[in-house]
Amino acid sequence: MLHLNLSGFGERLARNRAYHSVYALSYPELMHPKARAINTDLPKPPKRTHFMIDFAVSWAEIPEVAGDRYHQRYPDESIATWHERLKITD
Repeated sequence: MLHLNLSGFGERLARNRAYHSVYALSYPELMHPKARAINTDLPKPPKRTHFMIDFAVSWAEIPEVAGDRYHQRYPDESIATWHERLKITD
């Protein structure tokens, strides 16, 4: 079950339910910002991993790009491992 973390976002945001991050109580050390909370441009990744292809809607076009990885369900690497493999970590 996901619970919303409102700390630091103020009473108005809580009242309007404009949540900017979520976390799972079973993983308190992790906090995941929602995409709308990111207000800076992100660099274009050098390669992509396409996953959960089994569940893509019929009209979705999945591009075939050399060097990208494709998985019918979940990939075999974590997000952290993906960043390390592509050498895009700090």
